[in-house]
Amino acid sequence: MKESFGNRRLDNLMVSRLPKSMIRNLNPSDYDRISSGEARLSDVLTRQNLETLNESERKQLEDAIGISLPKSVHLEAEIASKNPEQLDVERLSDVFDDRVRDFYSVGDTNRRKNIGKLPLKDRVREGQKLANTVRYTGDFIQGKAAKEMTREIGDEFTKFSDGKTFYSLSPAKQYALVRQYFKDMQSLGQYTEQYGARGTYDTFLTEAAKDRSNLEMLAFKLPEGSEKKEIIKDIVAVLENIRNTRKLGTSARTMNTTYPFRTTASELTDNELLKGIKASVKYENRLQRYEKKKALGLVDDSSFPQKRISEGEGTLPLEYTDAKRAMFLLTQKLNRGGLMAKR
Repeated sequence: MKESFGNRRLDNLMVSRLPKSMIRNLNPSDYDRISSGEARLSDVLTRQNLETLNESERKQLEDAIGISLPKSVHLEAEIASKNPEQLDVERLSDVFDDRVRDFYSVGDTNRRKNIGKLPLKDRVREGQKLANTVRYTGDFIQGKAAKEMTREIGDEFTKFSDGKTFYSLSPAKQYALVRQYFKDMQSLGQYTEQYGARGTYDTFLTEAAKDRSNLEMLAFKLPEGSEKKEIIKDIVAVLENIRNTRKLGTSARTMNTTYPFRTTASELTDNELLKGIKASVKYENRLQRYEKKKALGLVDDSSFPQKRISEGEGTLPLEYTDAKRAMFLLTQKLNRGGLMAKR
């Protein structure tokens, strides 16, 4: 579903409907033994079931053509085949240049329901339509010029945004669009593995993290004391964390080095993680206010703001997997509407 995956053409995608009865699991230890040459695949599969299988079941094991590789090694559900000629591979679509150009326009909140009940080709088509929507919405929010977007999607740009820009929308409409954007991005998870969307969420999340200026402006314009404002500020902070982590190409393991008595973010509950992020954002705000006042000569070093570990300050920066979890949780808060809260 990514731009490079089949070039958005369903006739470029090849599929094989492999029954679960023809798949056998391979555990991590056996995978390592085979990889190092200590054992053969056929020996491992036979040994796994030697004592429990009858002759008919053993024959079925020998006929298996799909081997499910351990997720702990590959991170995704990968199936290898020892007899690829038996996979009955076919094109997903027999229509030449069956390209998915569709997308949902700005303000269109109606998304197709009951995706799992659709035929495979329709599921992939809907997933690609949603991926198109996420990409164009991300460009729109980041302020890509109308000429650039018209060059990308032709005259359909007018249909997508009604000729408007993100800047011209009211804060309420901007917030609603941002909420739909992250909701759509998260919805791509339902296409993972079966329908070809592996890594798509990560790709779009990384793109969203590259330019957060319009989200920062939205946070500034939203009313003080509102939950909407706080959620957007938290999202901006997490996206900045993701950008820095991806840019460095390394995991950001600062919590245990700076505060060795704190647990890692992966060990925090969802509520603790969000509270820690919020506390970190508040600390950064205090730090910025201090630096402005110091530049004006209004404060000295004795007024430097201290982190309050008991309140969760220091949760940021996060490793990418923890930041991704935080984005899922913050998206859920967006979806609940971001109710106003008096303080």
